[in-house]
Amino acid sequence: FLERDPHGNVQVSLIESEKLFSALVKDVLAERKAKGTYIARMDADDIMFSNRLEEQVCLMELQPDVDVCCSWASILSNPSKVIGCGKGRIQEPLSELLINNIFIHPSSMIKRDFLLKHKLNYKNYQYAEDYKLWFDIAARGGLFWVIPKTLIKYRISDNQISHKYCQEQHKTAVRIRNEVLLAILNSKKVAELDTLQSIYKKMEYLNEKGLLSSGAIRNIVYMIYNEIKQNM
Repeated sequence: FLERDPHGNVQVSLIESEKLFSALVKDVLAERKAKGTYIARMDADDIMFSNRLEEQVCLMELQPDVDVCCSWASILSNPSKVIGCGKGRIQEPLSELLINNIFIHPSSMIKRDFLLKHKLNYKNYQYAEDYKLWFDIAARGGLFWVIPKTLIKYRISDNQISHKYCQEQHKTAVRIRNEVLLAILNSKKVAELDTLQSIYKKMEYLNEKGLLSSGAIRNIVYMIYNEIKQNM
C-alpha cells in the first residue's frame, strides 16, 4: 500500500503472501482497513525495478483521473523480450478487453477509492480473477493507463497457472469476454446502438447455424464498435 506521511513522503508496506494477494481487495482492505491512496499488485516470484512505484505514483498524481496504471514487463529468463500491450491512456478499455486481457496484473497500481466507491474486489472467476476485475472497473467508467516501460521482470514457468490450468483459464476468459460483449451491446453510451444490436442478432443466427464462431462475432463487434467511436 502507498500512503504519504505528514511530510509528503511515500510509505510502503510489504505483504508477503500469495494468498493475501489473491484476495487483496476483499481481505486486506476490509480486515486491515488500509488507508493508502493506491494498491500496488505484485507476484511473489516476479521482480520489480527500483523505480516502479515512484513512476506509477508520479503518473497517477499527474493524471488524477486515472484509476489503474500498469506497465510493460521483461521476461526474467529472456531480459531482451518485452511483453505489453497499449501505451498511455487506453481510450476504449472495454473494447480491448473484448478481445484479450491486455493488462499485466503484477504490474498494476489501482486507486483504492475507486474500488471502495464501486465495492469492487476479486471475484471467483477461476484462474482469471484479474481479467474479471479489469472488466468490472472498465464497466464502471474506470480509466486505464499503461506506462510503456518495463517496470517489472516477469517470471514464466511450467508451474504458472496460465501453464498448468490453461484450458480452465481459457474457458473463464471466454466467459468474461461474453460479459464484455453484452456490456457493449447494452451500453447507452454507444452511438448507433440499435444498428449494432441488429447486426449482432444476425451474427447470432449464423452462429446457431454453425457458420460463424463466437470468437469471430466478438472480433466483428470489436471492429464495428471502434469504427463507431472513431467517427463520433
